[in-house]
Amino acid sequence: MKRTTKIGLTVLFVPGMLVLGAVSGLFLAVMPWLTGLTAALAVLAFLVLGAAAGVLGVCAFSGGMALALWLLEPGLLALAPWVALFLGLALALICGQLRAGVTAGRAMLLTGAGLFAFGAVSYIAGNLAVGDLIGRVTELLSAELAQMREQMPQMYDLLLSMLSLGGMLPDVELTQPTLVLDAQTRAVLTASLVELYDSSLRLGLMQMLMQQALHTAFLGVLTPLLALGGKPEAPATPLPDLAAARIPAKPATLIMLALVVSWVWMLFDTSAYAAYLAVWSAVKFIYAVQGLSLAQWFMKKHDWAHVLRALILCASYLLLQDILLLLGIAEQFFCFRGLSRSGLRHSGDDDHDNNDLY
Repeated sequence: MKRTTKIGLTVLFVPGMLVLGAVSGLFLAVMPWLTGLTAALAVLAFLVLGAAAGVLGVCAFSGGMALALWLLEPGLLALAPWVALFLGLALALICGQLRAGVTAGRAMLLTGAGLFAFGAVSYIAGNLAVGDLIGRVTELLSAELAQMREQMPQMYDLLLSMLSLGGMLPDVELTQPTLVLDAQTRAVLTASLVELYDSSLRLGLMQMLMQQALHTAFLGVLTPLLALGGKPEAPATPLPDLAAARIPAKPATLIMLALVVSWVWMLFDTSAYAAYLAVWSAVKFIYAVQGLSLAQWFMKKHDWAHVLRALILCASYLLLQDILLLLGIAEQFFCFRGLSRSGLRHSGDDDHDNNDLY
């Protein structure tokens, strides 16, 4: 590619990442796959336009996010540099492995593990530096509730009574929503509401971290390779054949056993719910990828165009994960592709080649 063309594409790419960062600042908590798509764009720019474009794209994305957070809530500005480090590490992990010739499946696995470890370590480090971060957010909620109680006491009591009747807060023997609660009942329901918010925030953070690691690893590796497939700029990294990939019987048994153990543990200890969410996120990801493999096998069987297959696979992973999960579980039991659990092991290398993602 000519130097002038690279410069022109970089000039378009960087402002685009700035806009994407501003949008992501609004939806970061509810759409973690946006980070995965951003990592894919950064990797694609790194491979095609060079290292400078990839790094500038990450910086522009974080700058756009910082601008959006500053307009919404200045107290959340610390998220912007954290996301910059997160994406910078993802770019280094993915591009380093692809250029070293590591297979795409191993690159996904190592990238996801590295990003999850980075998130856990940074959370611990943040707590050690400034105290319990989520506890500080919970304190802000308590202050907001106290202000609401003073300014709109009837509306506040109505809210608490409705949450209690709906089963979200402890039963205080109310038969209908009320505008006036006694002081003790109000205090009990308020404490329960704050505790519910605190636990939900902690569990949501765990789930979001796991999902971001999985999305970034999967989309950040697969999407650039699909886009560059067959082109001179593409690294010589073997792209896994999803149509043949299948979870072997023993790993599938261990995966489901881990899910059952974490679920039973949660029944006896509610604090284990975070571990259950992490295991469930991993199980959902693995079987959703198997659902993708079944979808690709069907499309290849009916000679669908390569570009159309790539677009459908990426869109399905982003928007239809629950359906892919069901397809993946059904494939494990019914073998729609006509493969037995031992059918992949014709030789010592077949099991490794066909299960590159796992």
